[in-house]
Amino acid sequence: MSHLRLVGPNIWVIDRPHAMMGIELGTRTTLVQRDDLSLIMISPGPFTDEIWREIHSLGEVSALIAPNIHHHLFMKDAAERAPNAAIYLAKGLSEKEKNLPTGSDIEGGRLAFLAPDLHAITLQGTATHETVFWQARSKTLITTDLVFNLQEGGLWTRAVMKLNDGYGKFGPTKKFLSTIHDKKAFRTTLDQVLSWDFDQIIMAHGDIIASNGKKLLTRAFEEADF
Repeated sequence: MSHLRLVGPNIWVIDRPHAMMGIELGTRTTLVQRDDLSLIMISPGPFTDEIWREIHSLGEVSALIAPNIHHHLFMKDAAERAPNAAIYLAKGLSEKEKNLPTGSDIEGGRLAFLAPDLHAITLQGTATHETVFWQARSKTLITTDLVFNLQEGGLWTRAVMKLNDGYGKFGPTKKFLSTIHDKKAFRTTLDQVLSWDFDQIIMAHGDIIASNGKKLLTRAFEEADF
């Protein structure tokens, strides 16, 4: 059984178990295939040799992206497995983590990894410096920690994530909202994201929103008073 799940034209996800302090968050990687069949990997995960063989069977990984300051744990391994890939790091990551492979700051206009129908916006006003992506042809929004949609987990996971307003519902967690230090700047870039034509939402933690994503994301941030 393949670990790669096709969720749209030239776009796959890989779901892997991942826990922090006993909290079962899981983690998700997104692969976007360019016209030349090479792959853009957003948020590399904890992959086995078998999973890497499946990835390489699709094409060469040409870009590795750490889309925010938290999703970098497996970048070093990914860079070793895909030595020809360009590396893009969220703003501040190279200063925060000294053992990461050398890469370009995602901000500053260095977005050479983009496929023709893949667009990106770095959310402003938040300490996570998260970049979100939109694949136009599949109407898919690719996020990382902007929103969660955890619907299962053990007792500890449920208890902790309910306190974080991140369990049994779709939307931003309290932790993410606490990272916003400039509401106006954040709202401006969020509105740019909401101007995109998307239906599906991929996030790093929780169930993918297969349809009606734009309405659900709008409502989630209205309820969060943004």
